[in-house]
Amino acid sequence: MFSSFYTGSRRKVSIVNTASGADIEVPPYRTLDEHCLVYVIEGKVKIELEDKEYTLSKDDLIIIHAGHRHSSAVLTKETRTYYLHFQALDEDMFFYDSDPKAAFDSQYILLNYCFHCTNPETVKHILAEMVSIRFFIRKEYTLKDFGLSSHLDNLLYEMRSNLDLSAHYTNSFINLAIRTIACHPAKFYSLEEMSYIVNCSKKTLEKNFKNVTGYSFHQFQLAKKIESISLALKSNPNMPLKVLASQFGFYDEFHLSKTFKKMIGISPKEYRSIIKSTRRQPE
Repeated sequence: MFSSFYTGSRRKVSIVNTASGADIEVPPYRTLDEHCLVYVIEGKVKIELEDKEYTLSKDDLIIIHAGHRHSSAVLTKETRTYYLHFQALDEDMFFYDSDPKAAFDSQYILLNYCFHCTNPETVKHILAEMVSIRFFIRKEYTLKDFGLSSHLDNLLYEMRSNLDLSAHYTNSFINLAIRTIACHPAKFYSLEEMSYIVNCSKKTLEKNFKNVTGYSFHQFQLAKKIESISLALKSNPNMPLKVLASQFGFYDEFHLSKTFKKMIGISPKEYRSIIKSTRRQPE
């Protein structure tokens, strides 16, 4: 399951705090008009969400989408969490399967519902800063709202970064496959090649890859390459497609252009035009 969050406008954070032990429990089966994020610092928490049950341990994170019925309970005495409620926007979306267009639209961040943070210190640092802003800026309310909103954007992007690097995220051979793909952007790996590198069968690799990332092995490689190319064009709209095709392992610029349009929904030329027109707009 995935949530897609729109980043094109500021959104308000209504609650951000830490909780310990029994303080974490909430009335059973409530539904919120806001998104709810729970990050486990220590211990274990059980979350019942719609018709599923999740057990979260240290450095696990769950995002409960607005409108979804849920409850929670503490499983260990030493449990501590960060929890965060933030505004739901009309543009936010929820998917039972990942949508490549939503995943790589520059104004959206696509995140798994529940995952394990591979870089927890950065996530915890941002959450701690948000708690400080929430409680220690008492008079400058406009500044407080802006600060929390800015930190929320940083948090969502950092969570996305964690998602890119992890694999529910304790699956070592999936981690190795993802890192191998990231380190060799000019190469398209076959399933057979990667199964040899990570030392598992092709069937096991393909099945686990789909379960962990939401993509088939081949789709994941394409998606990561197109994401990198869209970022490169955003940084330098005049970069020749021939150069990008060579850097990211496509046969030629026509192969790249066809794949780009299939996954993003527009051609690289149209994408360039949008970037350039946006940059020409007055501040």
